[in-house]
Amino acid sequence: MNKTRLLSSLGAMALLATPAAAHFDENQIWITDFSGNAMYRVLTDTWQVFTANPAVFPTNRPGSIHFNLHGHMLVSDFQNSTIWERDGDGVLVNEIGPAAGLAGPYGAGGIVIGPGHGDIYVTNNNTGEILQFTDELELEGVFADGSDGLVKPGAMAFLMNGDMLVADRGTKEIYLFDTATGTGVLWDVFHAVPLDIAVRDNKDVYILDNSGRIYRYPGGVVASKVLLGKWGEGNGAMTMSHDQTVIYHVNPLDSELREIDPVTGDAVVRATIPGLPTGIAMPGAQYVPGSFIEFGEALAGTGGIDPVLHGHGEPRIGDPATIGMHDFLGGAPIYLFLSLGMDEAEYFGGEFHIDLFDPSTFWYVLPADGTPGLAGDGDFSLNFTMPNEPILVGTKWTMQALGIDPGAVQGVSFSPCSVMYIGE
Repeated sequence: MNKTRLLSSLGAMALLATPAAAHFDENQIWITDFSGNAMYRVLTDTWQVFTANPAVFPTNRPGSIHFNLHGHMLVSDFQNSTIWERDGDGVLVNEIGPAAGLAGPYGAGGIVIGPGHGDIYVTNNNTGEILQFTDELELEGVFADGSDGLVKPGAMAFLMNGDMLVADRGTKEIYLFDTATGTGVLWDVFHAVPLDIAVRDNKDVYILDNSGRIYRYPGGVVASKVLLGKWGEGNGAMTMSHDQTVIYHVNPLDSELREIDPVTGDAVVRATIPGLPTGIAMPGAQYVPGSFIEFGEALAGTGGIDPVLHGHGEPRIGDPATIGMHDFLGGAPIYLFLSLGMDEAEYFGGEFHIDLFDPSTFWYVLPADGTPGLAGDGDFSLNFTMPNEPILVGTKWTMQALGIDPGAVQGVSFSPCSVMYIGE
């Protein structure tokens, strides 16, 4: 099958494509209720509010909520000093507790994932520490503690260059940490308690305090700090939408879910939450620049072997990175597709996530090495240096590799998909 025939076939299949199944969808907003021991799910297409089934998503003083690199939900249980990880069906995937060093994980923004391969950072209210875990929730160590000036660290957020901002509830200060060295410096001082932090792709930083005020820092510059607006009061929370165009905000004073324009501060109330909202998260909004995010399912090739596609390094402008394609048919062509557009469609019986009609879509034809015709022996590593172009910062490139494979059910095999989220 040559390139022209391949693309022609894919284009024809697009007309009949069916959506791929998903669990935590990007049209969902999840909210925790610390006081009411409850969780809520809001649909952004209808603004309906659902109380999560406690048998499926059990809670005990839930505070921080986030989604990890695998798209699973992470929720902190303050009462029992635990964090549980569940998939979209509510199935418990992992759970860690005091034995992993947890001591009162609490509050909005108290769980975040880092750039690169998705390390998980958690703030301990009771010990004043930030713990660092692998993406599988294995403890790597203490990232920061009292020796760095922290008293009661709460919300965290990563900047475009990979540095971390930390809001300390005890000192009412914001610290900036270099994640490469672990050293922190004072970034800003608040009069009220800083509760949550959000960062936009254009480098703007937003900080919410317990008086209900949200401050905007255009370009992430402290001296540029302006008041965006004031909404409600108490232990509120906020998150950027996955497309970076809206801030979603909740607070326990009026229990309203607001949609706030991140530039003008114009706000619209979209829903009323039944309880007292404490934390908020949106699937698809958790990823940070400088990451490769893998998702989806492979389409097996000869011998039932699933091809894979891995990104290595942190994709940042001017820096080296590698895209590795493995376990294809030995010696056969591999098509690596890249696009700013994402789709969720079925081709040849497999999940294909590239939007073939997006004008940004392009592809490489790469010769797999290995013994010709040998199942799973085809590999190719594409080493490159990211162009030093600031316009690329914050862009998300969807990637998927397709291999020609006569022994596959329909003559092709797919890797799972990966998104290259470019950082500064």
